[in-house]
Amino acid sequence: MIGPPEQIFESSRVNNWAGALDTIQSYGPAHLSDPVFAEAVRTFVKTFLQSLSGPSFPSKQDATVSERMLLFHSAGRLHLEHDALQMLVHRSLLYWDADGDRRVGLARLLPEDAVCQMILREHTPTTIESAGTMLTEVAIPQRARGIRSAALLQLFKSRQEEEFYHAVRSFYPQHLLGVNVSIHAVIDLDLVRNRLSKQEASFFFRGLLDIVTFDPEHGHRPVIAFEIDSPLHDDENQISRDRMKDRILSTAGLRLVRIRPDRSHTNRRQFLALLRNAEIEE
Repeated sequence: MIGPPEQIFESSRVNNWAGALDTIQSYGPAHLSDPVFAEAVRTFVKTFLQSLSGPSFPSKQDATVSERMLLFHSAGRLHLEHDALQMLVHRSLLYWDADGDRRVGLARLLPEDAVCQMILREHTPTTIESAGTMLTEVAIPQRARGIRSAALLQLFKSRQEEEFYHAVRSFYPQHLLGVNVSIHAVIDLDLVRNRLSKQEASFFFRGLLDIVTFDPEHGHRPVIAFEIDSPLHDDENQISRDRMKDRILSTAGLRLVRIRPDRSHTNRRQFLALLRNAEIEE
């Protein structure tokens, strides 16, 4: 049985770009520390770029491959040098010339690039900045003060979620953690829309992730998402929503780990032991 690097090398040799990307997605960013795996990824990128001709993409298939590569680059699953990133973004901008939303999403990947800056200026309202700073606090009406404590929601839905949060914080002390994070806050819909079904695209703005870790050393990009699954997730409707969530994150290249505690009162120490025993990597 051949390993991941050999699979990527072979896929690159026969121009099976989608196959190479599937392998990269399956084995995750942790394998980039393996020099052989990293070299296979570099070979794939180089071979794909060499196959292109003209200022735009010759086919939708090539445009789709480029889109996935840009997603993986944003998610840290492969690294694109500046020239390669610029080439893919510029070609994508020409290919998707009639799709304004997608062009804005692509331009955000290279905000310092002159072409991208022009596109972003066209779609960003002009604002006038004042020299001073204004601080305004919205007053709470007297009649609202009595219900304030009841109206404000707690951050965690259960004690078990709070225990799991503290376990993840101990497991990833170098990362920032977000709780109940909206999917659209960590994934750019413009870059995954054409790979999602209508139902998935509709769910995109309704889905939440229990916990997301963010790497402050790399632009606070999301690294890994966690979900705590209870017996409620055995409901058919919930299973359908979970599958859509899995599909969206997989498409964007963001790893999702689901935790199913075997007891109703798992504490942070037990959760931490579970994370360590599972050897979950970044």
